[in-house]
Amino acid sequence: MVIPYTRGSAWEQPPPDLASYLFKNRIVYLGMSLVPSVTELILAEFLYLQYEDEEKPIYLYINSTGTTKGGEKLGYETEAFAIYDVMGYVKPPIFTLCVGNAWGEAALLLAAGSKGNRSALPSSTIMIKQPIGRFQGQATDVDLARKEVKNVKAELLSLLLILSYGVHIWLLPCLFHGATACNMLLPRLQYSSATYYGSPDCLGTPTGACGFGEYGRTVNDANVAGVSRLYKNGTGCGACYQVRCKAPQLCTDDGVNIVATDYGEGDNTDFILSTRAYARMANPNMALQLFAYGVVDVEYRRISCRFAGYNIMFKVHEHSRFPEYLAIVILYQGGQNDILTVEIWQEDCKEWIGMRRAYGAVWDMPNPPNDYIGLRFQVSGSAGLTWVQATNAIPNDWKAGVAYDSSIQLT
Repeated sequence: MVIPYTRGSAWEQPPPDLASYLFKNRIVYLGMSLVPSVTELILAEFLYLQYEDEEKPIYLYINSTGTTKGGEKLGYETEAFAIYDVMGYVKPPIFTLCVGNAWGEAALLLAAGSKGNRSALPSSTIMIKQPIGRFQGQATDVDLARKEVKNVKAELLSLLLILSYGVHIWLLPCLFHGATACNMLLPRLQYSSATYYGSPDCLGTPTGACGFGEYGRTVNDANVAGVSRLYKNGTGCGACYQVRCKAPQLCTDDGVNIVATDYGEGDNTDFILSTRAYARMANPNMALQLFAYGVVDVEYRRISCRFAGYNIMFKVHEHSRFPEYLAIVILYQGGQNDILTVEIWQEDCKEWIGMRRAYGAVWDMPNPPNDYIGLRFQVSGSAGLTWVQATNAIPNDWKAGVAYDSSIQLT
């Protein structure tokens, strides 16, 4: 209950409590370590202030040591990532101000403020700290936790560099010189393990789960791999990665650039490389020693696919039956792009009809149009979601096993 009081001859209410005053002035105050209850409150405040007014700025005051205090780990880095994501989601601009400490993950939130509105008081301190891991349990659990800490560190570095320089992290080598600097700035660096599969000719396999056929055996000079988590139900087919092993006495700094052409699971591995690709990670005369390891720790990143001299090709899959069943595979998918949807133009209906992802990179449709076939596909890349259209991509007398040039390149 609010008890009125008199000042002079007027009846007035007492000043509001501090929390209400801050909230009324659209100030969100982070004054504790990042733990789930603090994250929950801050996210709720951001979302409510957006609901109240989508145009007025929100002010985030920061005095936090991140997820640690006194060297003790109190929360998880995902608390900061959740706040960071919502800061980018809400429509009002967010002005950030360090009023004491912005350490570790709190420094990320300070940097996530609107450009030109990220400030710190003169006596405040801002510091980046390495994440702290909690390693308990069986040997496999400890190994996975160790890799997770490395991934968190890479993600924190990636986000801070993007926010600080205003460019995507993969452009940063243009701002620095020297191999050491470039190696430190590998974009979206992740950690895992890799192994290899044997084949008589050291190439890939034509029967991979992506459905690429012979292309999956020889593309990229047979530097190909089967992937597990990165397969993404077929969306990851055709993606390119730089993979390098973490045994410097055995492996080169550059590693090998591979194309994902198959699905494969190993012992806690993300990559099952072709024999040729696995050998190309090694230093000169060190391939046999590397093969003796069988499984090696690696670091990897997604890179742009480049196929010099090739446009995107629409290959009619060998299982197609003219004219009642059409299945296609999209080859030479350039850039860092994932193909999410493929549609065919139905002239009689005057509309686009979606093809079905049969498996991997294979798209099919029964009873396709009898005329020249126009295709369009939805691409997810650095520019967001876009549609790419190929008019008369496939002739009306198409044949199974034949690849047709689209005259289109993705970059």
